[in-house]
Amino acid sequence: MDITRPVNQSDIADEFERRKPWITKFSIQGTEYGGQFDAMNDDRVSQFFQYFPNVSTILELGALEGGHSFALANRPSVQRVLAAEGRSSNIEKAAFVQGLLNTDKVAFVEA
Repeated sequence: MDITRPVNQSDIADEFERRKPWITKFSIQGTEYGGQFDAMNDDRVSQFFQYFPNVSTILELGALEGGHSFALANRPSVQRVLAAEGRSSNIEKAAFVQGLLNTDKVAFVEA
């Protein structure tokens, strides 16, 4: 799996295009790529933290392209998100985005 980080917006756009189709929208360096679903601003993430405000480890089942995984990991109290996904193509997409976001709080596993 090639997770070399593209350095400019044209390269990033090309890499998103190469990996399509996408469900999840990602904002990278102020530009939106991918699909239409904005997991980073999904109300369900806020609702989760209303019930579990100080959670530090999360197991996410069905991570898709990692949108919710990264939104969950964005919270200061969260130290680790273990995101399980059944499709290797989705894990490859998530790993690509993870490299662009430069976050190590999320671990993706195929299950």
